[in-house]
Amino acid sequence: MRALTTRSTLTGVGSYNYPRCSTNAYSSTPASDDHIFYNSGATTGACGYFGKKCACQCPPSPPAPPLPPPYAPFAWTTFSSGADCEANGCITPSSQAECEDAMRALTTKSKLTGTNSYTSLPRCFTQADSSTPGSTDASTPIYYNSNATTGACGNFWHCACQCYHPSPSAPPPPAPPPAPPPPPDMCECTGDGNKISCSGTGVRSCGGGEECFAQPGTSYPFGQWSDLCAEMCACTGVGNQMRCSVAGVRYCGGGEECFAPPETSHPFGRWSDLCRQSGRRLQQSSA
Repeated sequence: MRALTTRSTLTGVGSYNYPRCSTNAYSSTPASDDHIFYNSGATTGACGYFGKKCACQCPPSPPAPPLPPPYAPFAWTTFSSGADCEANGCITPSSQAECEDAMRALTTKSKLTGTNSYTSLPRCFTQADSSTPGSTDASTPIYYNSNATTGACGNFWHCACQCYHPSPSAPPPPAPPPAPPPPPDMCECTGDGNKISCSGTGVRSCGGGEECFAQPGTSYPFGQWSDLCAEMCACTGVGNQMRCSVAGVRYCGGGEECFAPPETSHPFGRWSDLCRQSGRRLQQSSA
């Protein structure tokens, strides 16, 4: 009753065919002194019975979604050329109240300089310039033209127009960090002849006639094949003679002997592992 009418007491209480709480009041209009009854009967009627409306208690409306950050999609702008605001892609004020909105946005005035009716002047015209904020003061004139026919925007009297400014686009997401470099491709001998196993590129082989001589478990970067592969040479057991897997038979230098056991191979070029002065062994023995 107190929410829907201006009454201080119910119009009546009784057992009717009306709804439980019935009234002639409208919740969509301001409260008035309309009748409102309470039906104490066990059986009640439907809303609208005999023109009586149900007075109902409804759950509150859900809260409004949060407002976006402050941003004015429409802004007042002045133009010094064009037939009207629409010729500049904007909207002409449709009333004196809208011209007053332009006044508050474009000048420091508290009321319009005046209203008039001219066919040669724009609808809402001013000497303010929206392209130079802060250039206006309370003396900058702005007028509302009520004439049905209005004039074009000019250099002296500018049109005050309402223009739509699309919301600024969101900044692009930051670039993802660069991918970490791949781990180095490390290679080592497998112990099976000329086979090499690389951590990134898998199994490969030394060149023809070469052997993978590095100790298994000792790895080198991919491409450093001279640390892994080599032509292998072994002493034949005949004086200073040796046999290499590619170069074939060759010999130690003059006065040298091939002293390494024939079953032990060494990389081509590591002659100190194969050859020594022939008198060296005699000196060691006599010592």
